[in-house]
Amino acid sequence: MSHEPFVVRTEPDRLPGRRVVDIVVIAVALTAASVVIVAFWLGPTPHVSTSVKGPAPREISRIEQTLIEIDPVQSELRAEAERVLSRHAWVDREQRIVRIPLSRAYELVMRGAK
Repeated sequence: MSHEPFVVRTEPDRLPGRRVVDIVVIAVALTAASVVIVAFWLGPTPHVSTSVKGPAPREISRIEQTLIEIDPVQSELRAEAERVLSRHAWVDREQRIVRIPLSRAYELVMRGAK
C-alpha cells in the first residue's frame, strides 16, 4: 500500500450558459408553436359581448328555457310545493309518519329531538 496524500480536486462552478439558453429558446419555440396549432385547430372564436341589453329573452335557443320566476305554470308548482312544505299532514297514519314544516324540522334537528 502506498501512502500518497489524498488530494481533493474540485471542478469550477460553472453553468453551461449556452446550453441553458438553447433549452429556454427551444421551450419557448415549442410553446409558441403549440399555441398556434391549437388556435388554428379550434378556429376563430365568436365575439362575445359583455354588455347587458335588457331582460333575458324568453327563449334562448330552440329549446324553451324560460326562467321559473316568470313562467306561470312553474310559479303555480312552486307555490303548491311551498304550501305543502309549510303545513302539518299525515303521510302514513298506520305507521305514524307525519310531514311537518321545514322550519319546525330544522328546530327539532337542532335540539336533537326524535
